[in-house]
This record gives sequence, structure tokens and C-alpha cells, in this order.
Amino acid sequence: MTSVKRRIAANFGASTLGRILTAIIQIVLVPVMLRHWGAELYGEWILLSTIPSYMTISDIGFGNAASNEMTMLVAAGKQKEALVVFQSVTLLLGAISVAALLLLVLGIWSFPLNAWLHTTPAGLHDMRIILVLLGVSAILGLQENLFHGSFQCMGKKALGLMVRNLVVLAVFAGQVVAVEAGANLLETAAVTAALNMAGTLALWVVLRAKIKWIRYGVRNAHWGTVRRLFKPALAMMSFPIYNVLSLQGILLVIGRVSGPIGVVTFNTARTISRTVFQCFNLINLSIWPEVAAAYGRGSMALVRSLHRRACQAAIFISIFLASALVLFGNQIWKIWTVNKLATDPILLDLLLLQVLTAALWYTSSVVPAATNNHAGIAKVIVFAAVASLLLSYPLMKVDSLGLRGAAVALFLGDAFTACFVLRVSLKLSEDNIRDFLKSFLQIPAVVYRRG
Repeated sequence: MTSVKRRIAANFGASTLGRILTAIIQIVLVPVMLRHWGAELYGEWILLSTIPSYMTISDIGFGNAASNEMTMLVAAGKQKEALVVFQSVTLLLGAISVAALLLLVLGIWSFPLNAWLHTTPAGLHDMRIILVLLGVSAILGLQENLFHGSFQCMGKKALGLMVRNLVVLAVFAGQVVAVEAGANLLETAAVTAALNMAGTLALWVVLRAKIKWIRYGVRNAHWGTVRRLFKPALAMMSFPIYNVLSLQGILLVIGRVSGPIGVVTFNTARTISRTVFQCFNLINLSIWPEVAAAYGRGSMALVRSLHRRACQAAIFISIFLASALVLFGNQIWKIWTVNKLATDPILLDLLLLQVLTAALWYTSSVVPAATNNHAGIAKVIVFAAVASLLLSYPLMKVDSLGLRGAAVALFLGDAFTACFVLRVSLKLSEDNIRDFLKSFLQIPAVVYRRG
């Protein structure tokens, strides 16, 4: 097995473990907190945890853009330039972190949180301290993005992910122990913040032990580097914007046209259809650093191979899972909703078709995204998502379509995006559509050749 295959396998394993761990935590925390806190207090914890979580996007994509840049520079033998990127973006993220935390403090001491959040069990003073503590935990994530980029640029992404998985497990265990011991919201928030701080420190210690040249400082920081990364960083935000528009935005349109029952019906069908979507994300996370490194050293044969095999895997896995859901999805829907919600097999089939289309463009997008050449596709992704929302309204008004009109609109938007993204990815990887399609019939293999 080649080193590339080993790294991809390690990345996939660490990423998959992280997803499984997250799912287990979500399942276990609910009964633990409900048993000790009750529904009202647990609901308050969820609300308070949600507010600081929005701070995780305040880096405006600089963490990912810097990670890509460092990976390409190290692959090209430009380690000193990679350190310039690290120190420049570290200073920027430090300034953003301080500003975000100050805005959070100003906001929570200026607005009537009790009235806005309809919370009563925790006092206003405790609520403010909780938000600050959880805000600190969220801010630490901005620095960790760059740590993971440093692991990635040296081909050690799996190690960084595994350390982070251990931190997540430690935070989870700390919360459970605290709640079982009778801790209130404030005490649990303090445990969460303390363990996250310790986890960030542990991640930095491991990083410094494994990558000696990575260090904090201002000597190598350069404003021009930040300016150069601004465009790809901002373009990186197109992916979360797409998710917000396609996941939450469409529900607002459905609610306007069909009301709450339509929202529940559509959201249930979409949740079933999107069970295959995590596969694409895991594939992207696994090959992302290898695509960036290969592109940085000019190994276009490897970029082409990674792109072809990733798309092949995404499409074949999607077809397999979608076929299973075509056969059993309606039964799953009935059992899941205990026969209290009318099912629509055609709606589910349309959403599965949309997922198949999304599989192609989302997986193919790893080439421009990992090489910081995604500014062009970012505009198309957002445009197509907005166009889908606008188109869904008149289509849902058609009597023969109803909720299915929303699924058709989403499919058309993803189909348009797939055509554009694939064309860009083929150009960047110096590939062509004929050879790309022929590769789908070949046995998967990653062959490292220069050129």
C-alpha cells in the first residue's frame, strides 16, 4: 500500500470515528441531562449553547484557506513560506477572537436575555457567565482550525483528528460526570470550558512535538499574505451558506406555501434521503490534504486519480444506498413516524435523485476547494441555491406537484451546480470529460506519477 493510500485510509478512519463519536454523544447526553435537569433546564442549556456556536464561523474561512496554502507550500518544498502563512493568519485569528469575545460580552450585558430566550431557571447573572464560558470554548476552535492545517500540511491530518476526538471524548465524559454529580448549568459550562482549554493546549503540545518548525510569533507575519488569502477565505463561506439556504431556507418557503404539516413531511423525507450525504463529506475530508499536496508539487496525475476515484466512490455508494432507500425508505418513514404522518414515496425518490446529483458536485468540488481555486464555483453554488428557493415557490403552487415541487427545484439547482463544478475540477486537474467518465469503469486504484 502506498503512503498516499495509507494517509487517505487514516484520514477516513479518524474522520469516521469522529462522526460516530458525535452521534453517540448526541444520543447519550439527551437522557442524562433530561433525567437530572428536566426538560426546561435542558432546553435552556441547548439555547445557551447555540448562541456561542455561531462564533465558530467568525474566521470567515481563513482557517481552511490557510491550511490549503500551507499544504501546497510544504509539498513544493517552501516550508518558510508556510510558516509565514501560519503566523500571519494566527495573528489575524487572534484579533478576530478578541473582537468576537468582546462583542459577545457586550451583547449579553446589553440585551434582556431572559425575555428574548424565555428562560427562567438560571438567573441572569449565571446565564451571562455561561455564555462567556461557552463563548471561550467556541473561540478556541478558531485557533484549532490552524493547528489542524499544520498537521495536514505535513501529512499528519489523521493524528490531529485523533487528538481532537480524544478531546471531544474528554469533554463529553466531563459533562456526564458533572451532571451525574449534581452540577448545575454554570458548573457544567465551567467544566466544558476548562476541558476545551486543556484540549487546545494538548493539541498544541502534540503539534509542536511532531512539527518542530511550527511556532507562534510575529517575525514572519505579513499583512500581504492575509490580503492574498482573503478572496479564497471568503469564497470558502459559500459551502455553509449553501447549507443554510438548501436546508433551512427551503423549509421557510414550504412553511409559507404548505404550512407546518408540509414542513414536517418534507423534512422527514429529506432526513431519510440525506443519510447518504455523510459519505461524501468523509470522502472529501479523507482526500482533501492529498489533493492540496499533489497540486502544490505539480503532480497532476495524482490529482486526476484522486478526483476520479473520489467521484467514483461517491456515485457508486450513493447509488447503492439510494437503491436501498427506494425499496425500503417508505417503510422506514412509516416506522419512524409511528404511522402518524402521511408518506410520499415519490417525494422521497425525488430527494434521493437530488442527493445523487449533490454527490457529484460536492465530491468534485474538493479539487478547487483544496487548492484555493474555488472563488468561481462559490458564486455558482450560492446563485444556484438562491435560484432553487425562488423556483420552489411557483413549482409548489402547481397542484400536481405540491411538496414535490420543492424537491424538483433543489434537484435542478444541484444539477446546474454539478455541471459547472465538474467543468472547473476537470480543468484544474488537466482532465477531460471522456477520460473522466471512462475511469468509472476501471478498478479503483491511486497511482502516484509525476506530471
